[in-house]
Amino acid sequence: QTDLSSPMLIPELLRSRTFAETLLDKTFYIEKFNKKLSLLSILNEGEEVSEQEKRSFITTILPDINDMIQFSSSGTFSYVSVIATEPQFAKEFADVVIEKLGILNSYFKSRSLNEKTNFIEGRINLVDKELKNSEKKYKLFLEQNRQVISPALQLEEERLLRDVDIQKAIYLTLKQQFELAQIEKIERSSIIKILDRPQYPLYPYNIKLMISVLMSGIIG
Repeated sequence: QTDLSSPMLIPELLRSRTFAETLLDKTFYIEKFNKKLSLLSILNEGEEVSEQEKRSFITTILPDINDMIQFSSSGTFSYVSVIATEPQFAKEFADVVIEKLGILNSYFKSRSLNEKTNFIEGRINLVDKELKNSEKKYKLFLEQNRQVISPALQLEEERLLRDVDIQKAIYLTLKQQFELAQIEKIERSSIIKILDRPQYPLYPYNIKLMISVLMSGIIG
């Protein structure tokens, strides 16, 4: 199964509804409205959204949130940027995006480790029973054949002993994997590491476009 905590899936995670819903209740100061508003209200032109309308409204604004968050990668590094109408809002929203991305990544990693340890633990219990059964058969064979002389008995002894060795090797491997998973589970930290925190933009990236539109409007 796909590991949702994999760095390869960060672009899909950023565009998911699950991720968007973690952002909607965060508040930001907006100069346009001269107050702090939730992202949900900001995307609704400063108006509150009722609980009844919330589910359908999220579906409507999901493309807007996706357009605001930009993701790119170069070599082993990934870059997340935010496009917004105000520089302070853009910087603070980028901080929140990175914070929530780390939390969600940590959650998926923890869930994946839980599934892994539960699977290994189930296999350990099953293999333990099979190992004890193999040991019991080998012990019974030795008790019934004090002297193994005939080729047939020697082959039977080798087969029984081989079964014990195989089950023992599987059991030890599973125990080792279980301990490693437990250690990783205790650490349970996000695999996302931040090199550079978001910074305030020095100037609007689309200022030429804004001037062009303004001039077109004046000429028109």
